Amino acid sequence: AESFRLLFDNNPVPMWVVEKSSLQFIDVNRAAVEHYGYTREQFLSMSSLKIRPEEEYQRALQDSATNFSGDSGEEDWIHRKADGTEILVSSYAKPIKYQGRDAAIVALFDVTEQRKQEARIQHLVEHDPLTNLPNRRLFQSLLHGALGRLKDGRNCAAIILTDIDDFKSVNDTLGHQVGDELIVEVASRMEACIGDRGVVARLGGDEFAILLAPLADAAAAHEIASELIGAFAAPLVVAGHRLQTSISAGVSIATSATDSPSDLLKNADLALYKAKASGKRHWASYEPQMSLHTVLRRDMELDLRRAVENSELSVEEPGQTVAASFPRGSVGELVQALKADMHRPKHARRTARALFADAQAMLGQLIRERWLRARAVVAFYPANSDGAEDIHLWDPQDLPAHNPVATLHTLRQQMVKGNGRPHL
Repeated sequence: AESFRLLFDNNPVPMWVVEKSSLQFIDVNRAAVEHYGYTREQFLSMSSLKIRPEEEYQRALQDSATNFSGDSGEEDWIHRKADGTEILVSSYAKPIKYQGRDAAIVALFDVTEQRKQEARIQHLVEHDPLTNLPNRRLFQSLLHGALGRLKDGRNCAAIILTDIDDFKSVNDTLGHQVGDELIVEVASRMEACIGDRGVVARLGGDEFAILLAPLADAAAAHEIASELIGAFAAPLVVAGHRLQTSISAGVSIATSATDSPSDLLKNADLALYKAKASGKRHWASYEPQMSLHTVLRRDMELDLRRAVENSELSVEEPGQTVAASFPRGSVGELVQALKADMHRPKHARRTARALFADAQAMLGQLIRERWLRARAVVAFYPANSDGAEDIHLWDPQDLPAHNPVATLHTLRQQMVKGNGRPHL
């Protein structure tokens, strides 16, 4: 008994003994008196429930059964000090016989600051430092949870993926500092528009995602996407600059708990790409048929832009515009496939024609940005005499030496004159 008193009373860790039947304090050490601010007499006149908020009473009563039948594991509890301050404590309990009564001896560690620090670190891990919005990691976790709560056929969830139209030009003309401030302002306006209807996250760069769940139907997501586009009708004032900023958005809908979060994000990305292809201030909703065309179209654009960045398409002297140039990658592979199979079904020819029309449009944009030299295959789509679509392919090096390159418009006119062959 003397050794117990010595170890108990002089222990620097707050400790007490609680009776099983009444949950009354029947002993308390000096460290507990000092830490909690109650006198020893006040402790011994109270139930251990009195140092807890009411919302934890039921949990404490249920936990007491474990404390008096075996050792408890580490658990966090909210306790109140004598001055009303709430602290978070981690407690360990062990059943004992004390003065002939069934009881539990409890050791307590104040983890308030530790848990705050852990929460700060967790917040940094899961939030974007620029906007303080959830980051990609937290968004994916929230999305996974939202999908798991879906009840098939009774509700749905949606992702709206957005980015800022012409954001690169802001960085290039006004600097990255203004670009960062613009991202913060855009995030603020998005949050104001969405409110408590969903969660706005920043995935990186100028890309944002909104999680909407649960929703009654897809129409609700489409309405919110339209509102989001409209929220940017008024200009933003950033670092003294009045910026007429707009966004584009892609919507993807989930109706089942078995839907894949990664597929939902991929589909929203395809829809966003489709929206941007329609011009600024547009939104589009994912449809299954857009997948192949959109993926190939995006790959072609990436190939062409990568070629420009890597100087694989070199500068041509002003005054001449290149018809087409596909150095490698998805475009080149697709061209080779078309050359190898010229007698494909009508719907396949139509798809190929659409893809090359997209490639020509992209190339036109690149031409406007920079003069290029043709190095590969040029594709055009004149109508045959029977009106059927067909594909004709030429390599620029096959053209007469005195006119190795021509504008897209001129070459097309020459092809029409020559009934499908360049007329030079």
